[in-house]
Amino acid sequence: MQIVVLTGSAHLKGMSALLSENFIKGAEEAGHSVVRIDTAFKNVHHCLGCLKCNGGDNDCVMNDDMKEIGQTIEKSDVVVFAYPMYYHLMPMTLKAVLDRFYAFDKSFVGAHKKAFMFATGRDDSEANFAPMRTWFKSDMDYLQWEIAGELNVGGYMTREELEQSEYPGMAYEMGKNLQD
Repeated sequence: MQIVVLTGSAHLKGMSALLSENFIKGAEEAGHSVVRIDTAFKNVHHCLGCLKCNGGDNDCVMNDDMKEIGQTIEKSDVVVFAYPMYYHLMPMTLKAVLDRFYAFDKSFVGAHKKAFMFATGRDDSEANFAPMRTWFKSDMDYLQWEIAGELNVGGYMTREELEQSEYPGMAYEMGKNLQD
């Protein structure tokens, strides 16, 4: 399977990166091909809502990295969204990528992909993760992508603390056990 992991953090060694690394390790050990795209380091402009792309022509007025990101997602079977929660939302670098999915609607909607969400935050309450869970379900329903897994991890202040928990192993197992 072809997998793309979209990270949203500017911290390449942060907590959501730890979950991504473990998922990738498991997926690669299972024989899958994985591409990691760190959206915080990509040149992706926000959607202008100009409708030039008409929601699916892949012809956006922006000349940036989204064309390559979109083409990578088109070729994938699985998309992983991994990010830290910033004030109950995802980082804007990842949100800009998601907003620009509109130009790829014709190839993304109904594409029978699987999706995972890995969100990290300091607060471990369900209310903290509720907005992200709602977004994930809503967008995956719209795209008609199967939700294959979700890992919402809160209550840890550092990567080192998270490394001592069961969550990296859970992310690894999600990647390792991924089936067509």
